[in-house]
Amino acid sequence: MELPPNSFSDKKSKFTEIFPNVESEADKAYRIFESGLGLVPAVGSTAVSIFKTLVTNPIQLRAEKWIKEVETRILELEERGVLDISLLKNRPEVSAILLRLIQEVEITSQQEKLNFLSNFAVNTTLPKDIEIDEQFILTNMLTALTPSHIKVLELYNTPQKFHHNFVKICEKSYIPSSGSLGHILNYNSVSEELTDIMNIERQSCPINEKSPIDEYYWSTIFRQLNVFNLIEVHDYKYCGSFYFKPYGRSVELQVNLKCRATRLGSNLIEMLSLST
Repeated sequence: MELPPNSFSDKKSKFTEIFPNVESEADKAYRIFESGLGLVPAVGSTAVSIFKTLVTNPIQLRAEKWIKEVETRILELEERGVLDISLLKNRPEVSAILLRLIQEVEITSQQEKLNFLSNFAVNTTLPKDIEIDEQFILTNMLTALTPSHIKVLELYNTPQKFHHNFVKICEKSYIPSSGSLGHILNYNSVSEELTDIMNIERQSCPINEKSPIDEYYWSTIFRQLNVFNLIEVHDYKYCGSFYFKPYGRSVELQVNLKCRATRLGSNLIEMLSLST
């Protein structure tokens, strides 16, 4: 029986325009490597077998799973009338960026980054007030960025998301004084600031058993984001409040951050954020 034009299969077939069937760089590298090993009788078959187990299967499974997830999310957006998949073939930058993202997926093992890449892919299909050239620049930057980079960028773009972290730090150091119902967090350097705030973030993920990281690590993250012009050194004040249970009262909170996201950094966070 012929499927109706609006069936799921018909819609899914539209992805041949968005996800072209080409050999990726990772597949090409594997094919060349496998051919080379096959020429060495002493190690050929054993090495190829090990390499297939350690590399090929994870790459293929990861890419297939990621593509399926992105396809599903895009189809859901079409079902809700947010976009028209058939129009994406008129935007060649979409398929170009998606192919670049797939290459990054193939060499990425961190689930958190895979989620960010998925969000970026879906946002690429949506109308954005971001120049096409800038989208390509941001896509290329993703190669060098880890989840730690993205978390720090989020801190300096939307500090309100880290309110819980600020409260935990304050609860450890807050000493009520007469006439004072506020607490101010100040740091001497960016590295000290990030070490304190981001290690609280890591400790809130016990499943991953993430231990604290020293200032040198966070200083490196800061410098790299600064080089990419994603953040800039600039006083950035966050204000909020929290309930201090030991004294049964609300306390005003002020955090004086030493950096903020640039326009480019804010655009990257927009592209990496979950589309609703």
